[in-house]
Parts: sequence; C-alpha cells; structure tokens
Amino acid sequence: MGVCLTHYIIPRDNTMRPEPDRIVALIEAWLEAGFIARPGSAALQCLSPHLSAETGATFVIDDWWLQVLEQDKSREPRRTWSQWLAGAPKQAPYILVDLRRAFSMPPVGDSLVALASPSASIAWPINNYPSMGTVYPFETLPDPADNDDYGPSYCLKIDLTDDFKNEFTDNYGGADGFCKQLDTHCNCGFDLIYTRTLQFEEKRIHRSCPECGLPFRPQDRPVEIRDGETGEKHVVPGGVCYRFAIIVDCGKDFPPPEGRNPRASTRFLETCSKALDLELYEISLYS
Repeated sequence: MGVCLTHYIIPRDNTMRPEPDRIVALIEAWLEAGFIARPGSAALQCLSPHLSAETGATFVIDDWWLQVLEQDKSREPRRTWSQWLAGAPKQAPYILVDLRRAFSMPPVGDSLVALASPSASIAWPINNYPSMGTVYPFETLPDPADNDDYGPSYCLKIDLTDDFKNEFTDNYGGADGFCKQLDTHCNCGFDLIYTRTLQFEEKRIHRSCPECGLPFRPQDRPVEIRDGETGEKHVVPGGVCYRFAIIVDCGKDFPPPEGRNPRASTRFLETCSKALDLELYEISLYS
C-alpha cells in the first residue's frame, strides 16, 4: 500500500471558479513555463490512446457518469456466485468504463464545453518528468535514486465544480483525536452536504442554502489541518473546500518533505496566480 500525497492549490476566496478564458490562460502559462509538455513534442508521441498526442491530457465531464448510470439501470439484474450463497438480491451489474477523452489545446468541442460544465476534471499525467522535459512543480526535487525505472511521476490536474467539493483533512488523527473539520451547516441550521452518485458516491456542498438562500462561504469557517510530517495542527480558513482547484497528485512519488509538508515552488505558484489573477493558498494531504 504505502502513503500517498495529494497537493491542493485553491483560490483564497474559496467561492471562486475562474471563467473558461482564465483557465485557458493558466494552461498556456504552464506551457510557457514548461510545467506541461509542448503540444506535439516527442515526449507525447508514445502515450496511452486515451491521451492526446498533441497535449498529453485527458478530461472527464461528470455528467457522462450520470448517462452511464442511467444505462446501467436497464441491464438485467444478476448475482455473483458469492452473492447467491449469501442470499443477496439480484442487482444490476456494475460496469467498469473509462470515460476519459483526449483534451485539445486550444480547447475546442467537448474540451471547451468541459471548462464551463457543472463539474469536470482535466489531467496531465507526467510520467518520469526528467525524460518528458517538464519542470517539477515543487520547491524540493525528488532524489532519482529513490525511484524505480519509471522515474519520479505525478499527475497535474484542474478540478472544476459548481457546488463545493470538500476533502477530509485529518491526517491519521493522532493521539489527540481528529482535527476540526469544516462546518457545513448554514446559519439557519440546514446541513448543506448532499450525496451525488457518479463513478462512486461523492459528497458535495450546496453553494447556497436550499432553505434560506444564504450563500455558503467556506473561508469564513476555520478548519484544522495537520502537518503530515510534524503532526502539528494549524488553522486554515476554508480548509480544502473549493469550486476550483489545481491538484498535484503525487501518489507515492512525493518530494522530500524536509521536516514539513511539501510546498509548491515559488515559480509554480506565481505562474498560476498571475494567469488566474487570483490569490492562492496550498495544502498537502497524505492518505
């Protein structure tokens, strides 16, 4: 198994979701600074067929999952052998599908639609970044000797949603118990969390209260974040609650923490902030 690291970069105003033209500006800035490979470069010619040989990126629109689920409802119910032995009722078979499509740059067609859709994600797998010629987004570089033949790898993502997503922020709890999580109750007392079924069940938070109409502002709610390296807690307004996030999914190939959670490089943060014209903050979460 092992420990995995996910690094989030979020607007300081958690309610912000940039317009499509700002997201395009961000991707162009990444290209200019070398954080993702140049379209048509040699590093992108031997990729999975899901990936664009031009950009090396894929995207998924959440509504596509809803279409798959609707189709699954019409399938004939059945039981596996173990379900039959347990006396479980027949269920529609779970169909594993891969809905990823190649993301174009500049965005056209569905790629452009994704930037304004209710919920979507775009991903650039960076497999062995030195061989791809891309710039590492963290301030401390991983030691190549600590990685296998594939080299240090990660996935750079843009996550978009109309309603809020919220990540659980307790890193292994600790002897003194759980961290203080985001309070998702409106001032009127209504709990704004709801469940949406896509590929898996996901928790979302209403942007405004269905009962009284008051907008939800995560940045007004203190959240305790535990440093996965030191165990120390610190308060972050809004925590990991967002409508837009830049995510560096490191898996097990995370950079040396040097006594604290990893940090994005100044160059990467400034590139993102300038392109989006937003103040940003960062949080690392281990799982």
